[in-house]
Amino acid sequence: MKIVNRNLLLSVASVVVLMGCESVQRPTDTSTIKRPTGVLGKAVNSPGDDFAAGYEHAERDSFLLFTSNNNGRETVYRVPLPSVASDDSVRAFSAPLHAMPPELARNTGTVASNGSTTVFAVSAAVQKELAGLLKTSGSVLGGSDIFVRTARETRNLEEINSAAWDAQPAVAARNGIEILVFSSDRMSDEGFSAPYDGVEHIRKDGTQVRGNADLWFCFRGPGEQRWSQPRNFRVVQNNDSVNTPSNEYSPFLYCIDGTPHLLFASNRNGNYDIYDAQLRLDLAARTIGIVSVQPMPSGDDAVNTEAREVFPFVPFPHRATQEQQLLFSSDRFTLRAPSDAAAVGAGGLDLYRVRTQMLCDVPDTTPRPKVIPRGTLQYVVRLIDGHTGMPTVIDGRMRTLVSGRNGIVPMETDSSVLTITLPPTDTTIGGDIVRFATVGGSAYATRPCTEREPIITAYARRMISDRIRNVSTLQRIVAYDTTVQGPAIPVRRTVRLYDTLAKDQPYVTKRGQLVDVTQDGRLRVGRDTVVTVDSLPPVTVVGKKRVEFYTDTTYHYDTTYISAAQINVPSLKTAGRELSVRWPQQDTVIYDTVVVYPVYEAAAPCMKVFATSDSVRNVPYFQTGFWEVNTSAGYKRHLDRLRKGDLDDASWIELNWRNQYWGSRTPGEVSPRLERRRFEYRKKAEIIDDNITTLVSRTSEMIKRFWRDNAGDPNAKMIISMMAYSDLRPIKVGRFKSDTTIRYIAASYDSVGQSFGIPQSVIIRPGASLVGTDNDTLSKLRAYFGYDAVHDVLQQDSLYAALRANGLVVVPTDALTPAEYLERVRSARVIVLAEGRKVDMTVKPQVRAYVGDDDDYYSLDAVRRVDIIVRRIDLRAPAYVIPECCR
Repeated sequence: MKIVNRNLLLSVASVVVLMGCESVQRPTDTSTIKRPTGVLGKAVNSPGDDFAAGYEHAERDSFLLFTSNNNGRETVYRVPLPSVASDDSVRAFSAPLHAMPPELARNTGTVASNGSTTVFAVSAAVQKELAGLLKTSGSVLGGSDIFVRTARETRNLEEINSAAWDAQPAVAARNGIEILVFSSDRMSDEGFSAPYDGVEHIRKDGTQVRGNADLWFCFRGPGEQRWSQPRNFRVVQNNDSVNTPSNEYSPFLYCIDGTPHLLFASNRNGNYDIYDAQLRLDLAARTIGIVSVQPMPSGDDAVNTEAREVFPFVPFPHRATQEQQLLFSSDRFTLRAPSDAAAVGAGGLDLYRVRTQMLCDVPDTTPRPKVIPRGTLQYVVRLIDGHTGMPTVIDGRMRTLVSGRNGIVPMETDSSVLTITLPPTDTTIGGDIVRFATVGGSAYATRPCTEREPIITAYARRMISDRIRNVSTLQRIVAYDTTVQGPAIPVRRTVRLYDTLAKDQPYVTKRGQLVDVTQDGRLRVGRDTVVTVDSLPPVTVVGKKRVEFYTDTTYHYDTTYISAAQINVPSLKTAGRELSVRWPQQDTVIYDTVVVYPVYEAAAPCMKVFATSDSVRNVPYFQTGFWEVNTSAGYKRHLDRLRKGDLDDASWIELNWRNQYWGSRTPGEVSPRLERRRFEYRKKAEIIDDNITTLVSRTSEMIKRFWRDNAGDPNAKMIISMMAYSDLRPIKVGRFKSDTTIRYIAASYDSVGQSFGIPQSVIIRPGASLVGTDNDTLSKLRAYFGYDAVHDVLQQDSLYAALRANGLVVVPTDALTPAEYLERVRSARVIVLAEGRKVDMTVKPQVRAYVGDDDDYYSLDAVRRVDIIVRRIDLRAPAYVIPECCR
């Protein structure tokens, strides 16, 4: 509050100190204290300054807004208007004003009568904090600036603010045209104002002015974003003055729709009083005139007293009347009886309410019935394909709710065009306003069967969302102007001094002296002398620079498609809110559109085969421990066993130093050929890692598609078959080197017979012989370890893990007997099979050794493998058939 922050604060402090020096006994019974007429109670008044009354209207109540700087901090409060009496029973509470921190709202003034504009002032706010808290646009120009708050933004009114003090705004509107009045001590050639109360300035024309604040005004028309250039009230003054060389503060616009008044406070007569300026307004022409300026009534219990009276306010609505209820702030209680004021919790400026007379002649605005011609209102909605823009949506549906004064009427259609015609005489809807809310969609839903190319399977709504990807703090250099007060300058001035002689003392007059006689007959002699005094020079404007921090935000946009199988896609004109239309005077057609996007899908692959001899698509085996998968982890584990000597006697293992092809005659020696072979194993291990990842990824995709389409069909199943092979070389020496017995149920699916083969119980104990011409035991071990390696990765898939947790997955190790396994297969939805297929005879090398040619034993590396097939089947007892869409 400018008045409190300027010299008047000193005067209040001095009065309080002087009054406190008296020996005044503070009453103990506050009920006996006589309060000034009109003073409000503790609902609004506090020991600090309470001022800047305002008004806010809620749905069920009206509130008095005011500012209090109790505890040295200005905060906006509000209290229901019926509760502001002097009974001290209600307390005010802090009021976030239009989503703004209450501590930042200063002297908010009057909310415009059209309800669309709120202006307020902020004093001594740091720009980056202001911008962060208020999310404002624009920069702070002076120590106090005026801001506007709308539903869309909070903006610094840079077009009217200055580098000086700009505050205490009031705003009103008539017929959409707004007028803004505020107080400012900017340097002005039009008026009397100049920065800093009492500071002397020399204008460009040589005239002298002392710092004071004037009232300024500006206009804004409908649809305009910026206000007109502010003008000083002195430009419209004749005989009666709003602005004077004194301070003019706290304007308030009263009865703007009738006989307009400008109420304000001024200290032109010594202390601050409230004045009433009756105005002549032509808002359409943006002109203003002053009819008269008069002080409000004076007296001990009137508006103006010997104390300060500031911040006038008349509660809304402003009706045609002669007598009004005026609210204002005064320190008369503290000035007259500081101890009594303190005893009842008052002090400084307090809020008062008195009745006074000001003409408010509001014209009669009673609505008169008008005969308005009406035309036919037609509303046409099209349902279109978002890819083609054509009305080709299959099984389209639309529904429109038409509402008016008489209720809501739903209208639906099964076609791509919905036309609603409302004739002028329509009484179903009624009223002058018709509202439409339209949604559309498609009931079409199908699944592709054998199509390899995508087809339309459904329709969806497209939703585009954004999220913050990155927020960077940046800085920039901002140039600004500021005022600087230079140091005091010694100035020589001529001062006349007087000496008074004793009565009847003779004196001889000298040149340059002035002699006169006092009333008691003594001589008084005056002489001029030169003295040196300190004088403050005018303030200067200096350009400076500062570092300003700001944030730069980048966003990530996602597009999501939501099923439109039901009617849930809003039309373009009714998305987010209803389309409100005033009934037209001529025949009118309104076009609207509902957009849905087709969903394209191809038939799901019902079988994937991971089985080739190129060691890329299947999961190949290179000999490590003969049976383990040569993944990177398996390769490392096998080498660790070799280094620890666990496999020293297993010369049939290729990577053993005693192997006949790769080893050495010297115990423990690693030959160059063995190093090369180990290198081959290590590189192939990386390929196998990728193969397993690819296999699991594609299998997971098939499971997700399978479950999406067939979750409700208990007879629909998915099989993951793993078949292990050995090459044609018979094993002459070898045994199972392990500490663990391998147990599982080996089974396979016969696609020709559409059934599961007879399962076998596989039990391989540590030390079991691998010798044989058909390599049966080795292929069974490879089937088990192949299943284990793949399943270890597959069970990390969330859907697979959920199905497994619910007992809908069966794996080779889930049953103890073949019969139990087959029983579990009937109830399972995902079936994992593992089977050793003995020897693959399709590859027969011509050279019986590793000699480096294409036809030698190197061609057997890809034979030692596991082939994997993932396929869909249906249980149609007793057969397990391939679905029709997969044939």
